[in-house]
Amino acid sequence: MTSDNQPGARRARRCAARRVTASLALSICGTASAQSSVTLYGVIDTSVEVTNTGQHTSVRMDSGSQFGPNFGLKGREEIGGGYAIEFQLENGFSSITGAAANSAAAFSRKAWIGVSGNFGALKAGLQHSPLYDMVACNLDAFCVVSMASGFNNFITITPRASNSIRYDSPSIYGLKAQAMVSLRDQTTKPTNGVASYYLAFEYNDGGPINTQGGYQSTGDPLGGQTVRAWFYGLSYGYNNIRVFGGYEHASSGPTLNRNNMSMSARWQATPADVFAIGYTYLKDMTNANSSADQFGAQYQHLLSKRTLVYVDGGWLRNRNKAKFTLNGAVVAGIPAGYPGAPIKGIQFGIEHRF
Repeated sequence: MTSDNQPGARRARRCAARRVTASLALSICGTASAQSSVTLYGVIDTSVEVTNTGQHTSVRMDSGSQFGPNFGLKGREEIGGGYAIEFQLENGFSSITGAAANSAAAFSRKAWIGVSGNFGALKAGLQHSPLYDMVACNLDAFCVVSMASGFNNFITITPRASNSIRYDSPSIYGLKAQAMVSLRDQTTKPTNGVASYYLAFEYNDGGPINTQGGYQSTGDPLGGQTVRAWFYGLSYGYNNIRVFGGYEHASSGPTLNRNNMSMSARWQATPADVFAIGYTYLKDMTNANSSADQFGAQYQHLLSKRTLVYVDGGWLRNRNKAKFTLNGAVVAGIPAGYPGAPIKGIQFGIEHRF
């Protein structure tokens, strides 16, 4: 008979122990995988632009005409009782140079953590404003991005804010709301209290009508004038066509008092082809009386589920001493050649999501 202390028996016990440990590790990893997940994602958007600024024609390559190039991580962990911990870290970059959008920030677009459940979601950190997330895509057929959107070139909407706390409600009979406050810190004056706040609502019961609205009050971090703006959008869909009407009123002391009004339409011609047209009018009610209007058009073609090519065009007419120009989603437009100059431009681009 073989003793338990002999070499063969000891090797057998060690092998059995390793098998038990490996099985336990696999069991633990399998449980963790079932309860939590982390996803790497990103967008690359590059285009070539040709623009006449009223004095000369410029040709250049742009990064982020329709969507700001970025990469990020988002995660979710189920903690039981219908609750989950969520986070998102997102950094912007240039798709034509590879440079970071903000070299001083590891994550310049989003950096938040929160909890979600039947009550909705509560998040804290650097995140999109409710106006950008909920309202923008109902103001016009272009989702307030690209040079084709007059709203993109005239609007005062704030896309994101640091030091923010945001609440997203669940949908109740088609109605949901979002609210966010941005707290002051050592970089602002004064260094405490609420710097900005944002409110938004949406009603969509699954029918043809979708309506959204919101309000933002954005404080100047250096203690200057606060910018206040109201937004409202209404859209109606019939078959593969959706028509949009949008409105914004923005004011800030004696230097800003204007209205933006827009009408646009989007046509899903085929599953892979989308056309959009629109007109936006800006009425300046300050002493400068620098009004403007714009016609825009867009075509998008899906090459796959993740890749599309697009053509955007805009014709912007400045009035009096206005100097508005054609911007992209995160692209600063080429400055007007002179106050009151008309601006015409077109972009050809490709966007890929991963």
